[in-house]
Amino acid sequence: MENEDFKEGVRTPFSFLSETLAQEHFADLNIELLRGRHVQSDQYYLFQLLTQFYGDLKHYYRILYGLELVVGVAAERRFYYLDFPEEGRGRLDKISRSKELTVIQTMYGLMLLNMFYDRYFEYPKEIRFEDIEYEVIQGENSALYKKLLFGEDRETYSNPEWTNPIKSIKSVIRDFEKLGWVQRLLNEDGEEIHFIIKEPILRFQKLYEKEIEKFEEFVESYKQQKS
Repeated sequence: MENEDFKEGVRTPFSFLSETLAQEHFADLNIELLRGRHVQSDQYYLFQLLTQFYGDLKHYYRILYGLELVVGVAAERRFYYLDFPEEGRGRLDKISRSKELTVIQTMYGLMLLNMFYDRYFEYPKEIRFEDIEYEVIQGENSALYKKLLFGEDRETYSNPEWTNPIKSIKSVIRDFEKLGWVQRLLNEDGEEIHFIIKEPILRFQKLYEKEIEKFEEFVESYKQQKS
């Protein structure tokens, strides 16, 4: 029978919306999830709403949007997000709501993913500009990062040459924070970049698997398009 798998734990359709917790916080939760946010326990009320009414909310998003509400676990920490079904992008199959990352965003996504694994047993995984600089100058994909950010591979770059890359880093961090992949922290002692890499960054690995596997080809294709 249609939607039979949702009968257990689900009462009258959408009756959970009458609960006090849902009335107070569902609107914010709905906006965040549909924007692509990965919700963790630091968003206390949204996380509690997802935990308490997971079955109801899973039913809600599948019926109304054709999307899957998923609970992920990384480093023993849970997070919730909306995923597209295997056969397509659900009812949000519109450019305005399902944007792909830009090439620069994808580059930083790969960089942060690698940094997450390098710091797997650290918590929290705090990142500053010098960590980004190290990855660009000496990291595993250094030559490709340099091509994208500076247009050429050298050992050092002047402060003025770093101006635009720093702007792009800040912009990407703001965008990734909206997804719940990072959390910006207060800058200290005049530093320009200070943030935490969060567990949902592992979603990047699934979403951009092909680009990660063939990152060099991905970069070269982009450079050719720009030239």
